[in-house]
Amino acid sequence: LWGRGETASGTKPMETNHVGAFILIPPFYLALGAIIGWRVVDCTLGCSAWASSAPSISFFTANIQREGYMMLFMTLTLTALIFFKRIDKMARRRYDAAKGDAHPWSRSSLVGEWLMRCGFVLTTITGIMPSLASNCHLQPASRYERCWEEEMSNPHGAGVAAGIFLTFCGYQLRAIGPIAMHSGVEGASAYAYYTLVVSELAFLCMLVFFACWLHFLYAGGPNPRTVDVCLLHTTQSACTGEDLPPQQQRWADQRPGGWQCRWDPDTDYYRYPCTRHDCDAGGRLEGNKYSVIFE
Repeated sequence: LWGRGETASGTKPMETNHVGAFILIPPFYLALGAIIGWRVVDCTLGCSAWASSAPSISFFTANIQREGYMMLFMTLTLTALIFFKRIDKMARRRYDAAKGDAHPWSRSSLVGEWLMRCGFVLTTITGIMPSLASNCHLQPASRYERCWEEEMSNPHGAGVAAGIFLTFCGYQLRAIGPIAMHSGVEGASAYAYYTLVVSELAFLCMLVFFACWLHFLYAGGPNPRTVDVCLLHTTQSACTGEDLPPQQQRWADQRPGGWQCRWDPDTDYYRYPCTRHDCDAGGRLEGNKYSVIFE
């Protein structure tokens, strides 16, 4: 914060003050929001809004706006790198403070640090798994198919949630240990207790947002199949399914609900010419928008 250079301080500013590294994170999330946000929440788009397709940022960035996926990848990996460096510094401080003392709280802090590392690894790896659209289960069950896209998408949500949970549990062990160890001897500082309480409140707020996101996410139903991502069909033949082989057309037409896309020849440049004919059935469009906002 003092802005002293490496020559004056003898150390690199980014290594002595982790706040400088954390400042790099919010611009990436703002850029991600700018890339995908307006096409999701703009109420004037109607069925041309991306929320008509799915209630998930991962789905948008993997199938509709690939630039958003690159930004998501960079954001997750950069955040993990910053936090890994921070955890390593915490571990060095704990080791120097212990000086060989095998206190039980020191061991719990060690476990907490590794839980945080495992949580960050799990969140990052599963978070960058693309949630790809597919035509899985569109053909008869008697025909063989391996839904590779589903195999990639299924671990995504569970892995991110589990990674965040492991990280928070590790933080509890790492934060509570030193406070409990020093409170009975010399008294832990009020700032330490304040930090712990604020982090607990922040995590409770995160749980509320997470619960709201899950509510709207599951209310929106499963992600659409590739043939039903109507916004990606740029020609009338693709929008109406005429460019599909005859057998695939029959499978798509004979399922419950039939063909999902419709072509509007009078659309303007601001909207997509191919959209879902029932995009707002049961308030799905509005629910999907709220799902993305809470996510």
